[in-house]
Amino acid sequence: MASTEANQAGTPALTPEEESKILQQVEFYFSDSNLPRDAFMLEQSKAHPEGFVPLRVISLFSRMKTLLKLDKACKQVPPALMDVIVGIVKRSSVLALNEDATAVKRVEDLPPVEELSKKTDEQSLYASPFPFDTTLDQLTEFFSRVGELRSVRMRRFLASKDFRGSVFLEFSSPEEAARVAGQSLVFQGAPLQLEPKLRYGATSGVARFGEPEQAQHAVKDVDAEGRRMVAGYQAVVRVLTGDEERELVMLWEWCH
Repeated sequence: MASTEANQAGTPALTPEEESKILQQVEFYFSDSNLPRDAFMLEQSKAHPEGFVPLRVISLFSRMKTLLKLDKACKQVPPALMDVIVGIVKRSSVLALNEDATAVKRVEDLPPVEELSKKTDEQSLYASPFPFDTTLDQLTEFFSRVGELRSVRMRRFLASKDFRGSVFLEFSSPEEAARVAGQSLVFQGAPLQLEPKLRYGATSGVARFGEPEQAQHAVKDVDAEGRRMVAGYQAVVRVLTGDEERELVMLWEWCH
């Protein structure tokens, strides 16, 4: 397939590989792996009676801007590029466009969220350590070579949004995740720690610090500076609501 030519000044040409990545990204936004956990996308889809989400909204997501070669400050996708995006989305077997091709939705209805969350966790792994400058593309390429990869979630600090050097990986099945976990993998010279996400979640920040009240005091003692205090209390809330990502522990280590 030939690359997409620029249709007007300022509209970038896209190679077949780049178009494939764009389609994969849009499909990921609506996938079982992402949609139940993506509050914004879920809200957008529920706002329409048939579950459609405007393409202009999706096209301005940070990851999409990168794939579309748009400036980070871009507020509106050029019409010619929107036509290209529509053409790319039309190739999907799991997505459908509305009549005027301005919005997209899943073809299949979303199963119950609790069911999907359980399934996703059972076929996911925690992996670390990675250099802090590692990119999503590097991680996707690496783990796609070792297993049937569904998604990569780069874990980030709450306050700075910087990559913390660890990820959650979802594979095609619990068996596939277990097979990958049994491998001795090395990323850029560093042996990787791989363990089931459910096992990792069982040793959460609350387990490290004890009761929630103790965890809160631990964050208070880290630093009296206001911005970090706010980040610390956000982390406590995440621990109290059962989030297994151990935001509290990581923030505590980061502040030190």
